[in-house]
Amino acid sequence: MVREWGRLRWSLFPEHFTGSGNEDAEANQYEDWNTGLYQPTRCSLAVTGDMRDEGGSKCDVDPLEKVKEDDCVFIPYSSDQDANASLLFGSHCVDSAANLHNYHCRRWSAWEVMESTEDFFEENFADPNLMDTEPSFTILQQPVRRVVLALDFSSSMGASFRVDKLIQSASIFIRHYIPAGSHLGIVTFDDSATVNADLTLVQDDDSSREDLVNALPTAPYGSSCIGCGIEAALSVLGNNTNGSYILVLSDGEENRSPFIRDTIPAAVADGVVIDTIAVTNDADEQMENLTSITGGKPFFCPDEGSSACLTEAFLSTVSERPELNFIPSHIQVFLQ
Repeated sequence: MVREWGRLRWSLFPEHFTGSGNEDAEANQYEDWNTGLYQPTRCSLAVTGDMRDEGGSKCDVDPLEKVKEDDCVFIPYSSDQDANASLLFGSHCVDSAANLHNYHCRRWSAWEVMESTEDFFEENFADPNLMDTEPSFTILQQPVRRVVLALDFSSSMGASFRVDKLIQSASIFIRHYIPAGSHLGIVTFDDSATVNADLTLVQDDDSSREDLVNALPTAPYGSSCIGCGIEAALSVLGNNTNGSYILVLSDGEENRSPFIRDTIPAAVADGVVIDTIAVTNDADEQMENLTSITGGKPFFCPDEGSSACLTEAFLSTVSERPELNFIPSHIQVFLQ
């Protein structure tokens, strides 16, 4: 915990080999200037182990020569070894080791880096009452799933049974895919946007799910204002938006302002992730740009065929974010 807090609070870097990063900044071993022997890069010399390759085989090591295999890493003999060296005092920091900490921190020890911060200025260190040590946290991901469906019901969605497929797929998503305990809202858009359902707690009983299904409209109408739908979805999410997401489904033929590009600054500022499902080859490329900028997932479904593609896309927006809450395993049967 101390090591991880050191990275978060004082910008310390790993002192062991992580197997990634700038080759000039990190090496799997170093030459001990005092002994002239090569040592594997690790946090403390008190931790013993072997150099092994990716397959787990022991590397052929000569302490007088550098290991030639680049994929060899230090593997401790066991995870319960004791080491007297402390991160806080940097007694184990080896100046010659080519690790990320030495590379980024001018070869200062961890303790030297920490001492250079305001936390350890003499006046603050002498009297902790002069500092406000109460931590503050920003929620980057909601502990509960909060999602708004922004669905295109413009006239162009009437072609090739797009609306029928949309309603069928959205209904399956609501009834079977989105886990209980989630909060779901529905927005539809044509010339303008309509909030069909505010954020609703989805429960194990069928009533909350059926109420949301019944909130879906049945007929397409008017022009396509995708930006209107996004703005309305952001409004439904309210102020606490970090980690929430919007699923925008449209044929992408926006012809009315505000346009997608007009909504991006607000979505980014609110920390909202936006997934998109484009249902025609004519879908505006800004649909995909929207996902790229907000960290969402783009999906494409052609007009041909059944609603299976849309159904799978709806499922993916849930199943690829399992860390939010439990995803029932039986939902896979609906894709067969």
